[in-house]
Amino acid sequence: MAYPTRQITKAITKLKMDYSEQLDASGPSNASERPVSWKTAPFTSVTSQSSPHLHDLEGQSTHQGLRQILTLSSNFREVRHTQYCKKDGDALLACAAASQQRDEPIIIEGLHSDPNWQGGLLNFEWLRENCAEEGISVQDGQTGTRRTVNMGSIDGISGVPGTSRAGNQSIYADGVECPEAWEKWLVSAGVLPDELLPCGPDDLFQHMPLQFRSQILSLALSVGQSSSTLHTGPCSTVTHYLTCHVQGQDPSFCFIVPRIACRKLVKYFRSKCKEIDLGTKSITIEDLIASDCTVYVAEQKLGDLLIVPPNSFHQTINSTGLRLTMSWSRMPIQSLKLALHGELDIYRSVCRAEIYRCKLLTFFAVGFLIRETLASGSQTSSHLDYETETLLDLFQEILIEEWSENRSTMAREPRPWLRTEVNSNTVLRLINSDDVLKTCYFCRSDIFVSCFRCNSSECKSCQYAQGKVYLCVGCVVEGRNCDCKKIVPVQTCEFDDVLGMYNIAASLFDRPFLTDESIRAFDHLHLFHAAYQLRCVPRKTRGSYLCRIIPSLTHSCETPIISCQGCRCGGCYAHLLHRYICSAEAILMTPGSRGDEEWHKFHGVREDRKVTSLKRFEYERRTHENRLEDYSIACRMAIVAHEYLNAVPDIMGRPLGLGWYDMPDLPEIHNPELVPGYSKKKTSISLFDVERWPKNIPNTAGTASPDSEMTLVNEDMKSDCSLSPAPDDASVKLEESPDQATGGNRYFEHLLAYNSDSD
Repeated sequence: MAYPTRQITKAITKLKMDYSEQLDASGPSNASERPVSWKTAPFTSVTSQSSPHLHDLEGQSTHQGLRQILTLSSNFREVRHTQYCKKDGDALLACAAASQQRDEPIIIEGLHSDPNWQGGLLNFEWLRENCAEEGISVQDGQTGTRRTVNMGSIDGISGVPGTSRAGNQSIYADGVECPEAWEKWLVSAGVLPDELLPCGPDDLFQHMPLQFRSQILSLALSVGQSSSTLHTGPCSTVTHYLTCHVQGQDPSFCFIVPRIACRKLVKYFRSKCKEIDLGTKSITIEDLIASDCTVYVAEQKLGDLLIVPPNSFHQTINSTGLRLTMSWSRMPIQSLKLALHGELDIYRSVCRAEIYRCKLLTFFAVGFLIRETLASGSQTSSHLDYETETLLDLFQEILIEEWSENRSTMAREPRPWLRTEVNSNTVLRLINSDDVLKTCYFCRSDIFVSCFRCNSSECKSCQYAQGKVYLCVGCVVEGRNCDCKKIVPVQTCEFDDVLGMYNIAASLFDRPFLTDESIRAFDHLHLFHAAYQLRCVPRKTRGSYLCRIIPSLTHSCETPIISCQGCRCGGCYAHLLHRYICSAEAILMTPGSRGDEEWHKFHGVREDRKVTSLKRFEYERRTHENRLEDYSIACRMAIVAHEYLNAVPDIMGRPLGLGWYDMPDLPEIHNPELVPGYSKKKTSISLFDVERWPKNIPNTAGTASPDSEMTLVNEDMKSDCSLSPAPDDASVKLEESPDQATGGNRYFEHLLAYNSDSD
């Protein structure tokens, strides 16, 4: 692994310096001269004689080094800056909000000039003296391997290679537990507005009980020539990096790819067989240049607060010296929507841990909203603000996805995380321990209410896990399974208790109550019910299958197919993605794996059919463009599954049954004859041979950015996709009284209270 500074130098000397633009030397270079909304100055022409070299980056001022990096690619941009001014906190918040609205990072610089900045506390020597015996996991800057060292064993004199007592190596560590004294200073010193602090006024993390809350505040330590991995903020959170301590004069840079360009970046690295969505890979400067994506470059100096918007890939590169950075995450309502509407689907595809328990967080945020409204005694109306309406909409969608009309016959966990008080039907109790919360054994996502479980002593998955194995609804509905394939549906708490929480909010904010009848009528995918139909209701099966839904991709396979009487052929779940039909939707529309006339019309491509899955997708694409979070759940899941069809799930060698969309990196991917069920007579192409799949038509939706990447309708079907609007997908709203609302009427007489349970 090359040193980061050498990466920069190699990129500089490798490229021919024939750029037509460069930063205007007359632009504002002093931070004090920059206005609040300062932008990068325009470029002027430059000749190859100005090519930078290694000595231009080491030993120079950070601003000069930054300018040398910006000349590497015309797609590199400098991060916007605003000068810190404690008296004008509203202006800081306005700048941060505007930057987040544009999905651009921003730097608030000069926080160390505040009188309440405690340099004697926020430094490495304080950490060595007070946390000397604390073990931290560090990544070796040369080999990339991880090891554990004590904080007191790190020498921070200059940070150059050789100054570490742990060895002649540079190191990087993130996720280090933040000292309590540092956390107390951050939240009480008054340096930053409350809205930018962890668990601030608009941060939903403040509503999560402490026993269920994950780490949101930590430290990052860089020593010598080292770098972090390329990652996004967990669960679409807004990420903050405050540089607290610096030793050495050489610069440290953060490279940030905005959300609109991330799909393009993922596509580039997947073409190189690298999966960056896991957040475990480090990349080079050459990769960023070759990807042709917009990249924001930030120089990190003492007292700088770098704010990175949701879903933006970023990586920090430290040239020399030592740096301490305090980092924290915030979850505003828009971040929660981004996470639940797409980001967690990507996590499930690549098996990245969820960490922040978004569904559970939504539940507690609604509970706080109820208590706050009841305590205030104010009159509520049907005209809600954006945050309240979005929160209730998200919670409603979660309940629909977790619902099944057969839940009364399902097993219950012996220790539910939420339960009704034994002697009262009006109070809900929490178990005062996070070990009652379940995590999917396959994709490591959070399990809310509904899931599947295997506790067979003969199952290799259970033997490997040394206990019960739980799978989330999303994994099961996409064909994933335990090794013995004997999972059964189970509920971690009473669904009606959680449903009652929503119906309390519905009564306060003039929304329709949710009942089994109204949930069944909603035009929203019932994921758990689909998974139940798949695993617990008999479906047509046989030894081998022939998928012919795409004539040019006819193949024999061992995975189940959906048969269609109208087409007189069947289609596998992977190839149904070509029609933008996800497995959950296909299961719900085809009981027993047999499609009726409605299914025949829906998955077809003929012009005379008013509503098909392809026309629905085309309509949503033109309406929402590249905003994945605004698509319907059916289209959203199909898009993510289609784009990550070749992803290798990070199951870390655990014995599990792969799903229909999981494509492991095995020899049969590249050799069709090794695919199970391959037939020279029946197939001319392997299911895994993505290079020969139908190509996409150009994106003609609006004026989308060249960085945006959206999967489109297949070329061989584009003539069949008329642009006539699809029918309204308005949810069915049934006006009902509290007495008719299932699981809700018994809560209305009393204030919902959360009590800790010592059990």
